[in-house]
Amino acid sequence: MKMELQDFLEQSHYFRGEIIVLEKTENSELLDTVKPCNEEFFEAVFSPNGPYWKTYSTLGFGKKPLNAKYLVLADNKMYFCRNTEKHFMYAIGPKKNFRYSNSRVSEKYPFSLDNLLLLLSTPFDFARQVSAVALSALKLNEKLQEFEKFSTESKKFLAANAPNSNANEELIKKSLQGAIDAMEYSFYASMAYSLKTKLKESSSWSDCELENLSNFAGEKGANGKIKEEFGFYSKNPYDISMPRFNEEPESAIEFKKLKAPKNPAARWRENCKFLCARYLGVLREIYLSQGKESGLGGDIFFLKPNELFEKSAKSKPIISGRKELYNSQSASKLPKTLVFDGKWNIPERKQSGKIIGLPAGGQRIVSGEVVFVDQEIDFKKKLDGKIVVSQTLSPNLVMLFDRISGIVSAGGGRTAHTAIVAIEQNMPCVVQTKNIGSINEGDSIRVDGSTGKIEKL
Repeated sequence: MKMELQDFLEQSHYFRGEIIVLEKTENSELLDTVKPCNEEFFEAVFSPNGPYWKTYSTLGFGKKPLNAKYLVLADNKMYFCRNTEKHFMYAIGPKKNFRYSNSRVSEKYPFSLDNLLLLLSTPFDFARQVSAVALSALKLNEKLQEFEKFSTESKKFLAANAPNSNANEELIKKSLQGAIDAMEYSFYASMAYSLKTKLKESSSWSDCELENLSNFAGEKGANGKIKEEFGFYSKNPYDISMPRFNEEPESAIEFKKLKAPKNPAARWRENCKFLCARYLGVLREIYLSQGKESGLGGDIFFLKPNELFEKSAKSKPIISGRKELYNSQSASKLPKTLVFDGKWNIPERKQSGKIIGLPAGGQRIVSGEVVFVDQEIDFKKKLDGKIVVSQTLSPNLVMLFDRISGIVSAGGGRTAHTAIVAIEQNMPCVVQTKNIGSINEGDSIRVDGSTGKIEKL
């Protein structure tokens, strides 16, 4: 891990002299651990010129961080640099600096000439934000129309290249680029949800593929239909190494209870995810064919896309080293936050003080016993009427909504699938919870869904 973090520091001269804060975010939950086969995709998505920052730049809420790195991979976990957000996402008025003391991260307004000027520019910053919000509705609806065309081309691409993809370097490039383009539309959809943009009538959201999949998964003898309609999809479609439904159609049964959102922007984003999965599904077919042809089998996923056509004699030592490193790093349990103040620090998990987060679901107040749910095996715990406490806000938590009374998460965001469905079903859901480490399994707590405040009883 130290070498990975050192590499980050060497590429981040922009923040020299600052307290650097790396955090897991809602995007970290796309994958628990990142294998080499997935690195190129995620690095492209969150690079300074990638779709994430392009979205903020296009809509007028930020600029591309051309002199700074944003995504950091530490022990195969995805962290994001909060300093990059502070410097390159537009805000109103003075800015806060990070502080780190007593194993805690805080933010304070420093007294400086820069902040004095920012204070004076507050009216102009506010006017710029209002203008950006007003123009965003027009821009987002234009993107919605573009997506309709992109969706049609995407489905043609899948039909022409899967499941028996012709493995070649050009197809790899097209598959990766298509997946990256789909993520750009996904970020626009997330912004439309956050800004409560009124979207025009469109097939891009009126028909939701997640809803269709959930309906199929509930039918008897649906395996054939699932393979035909959703063979490219999987439980985690962003992981190229994970089998798709055309390989394991029975795994789709877990989507039977997965609720599709009703909000147009959220439905649009789900459809973006399915299109991204189409391209990554084609890339998986290339990996499988190369694994079979080279004799490397499943170990092929320890190669990056641009290494797939290397001779197996050259690939084997690369795979061996990466596999050993991956297995050792995947077992590590890194915290939500990492801090650099001259050396790397891991903030203490158990802290005193108020337990509070961002309200992201139903506005009710609920009380109940705490149960930790961080792995799929935890779904088998006795959950009836209890409050789930989780480090992440996995979309699969929606499957528990008919059994639990609330959710408290250290991660996640208001635009996460689980949070959106929680709003629609009036399920209290609190994300980005501070001092969550002071909650123990079996505790009785009260969760205020309107304020994000959590109290031990």
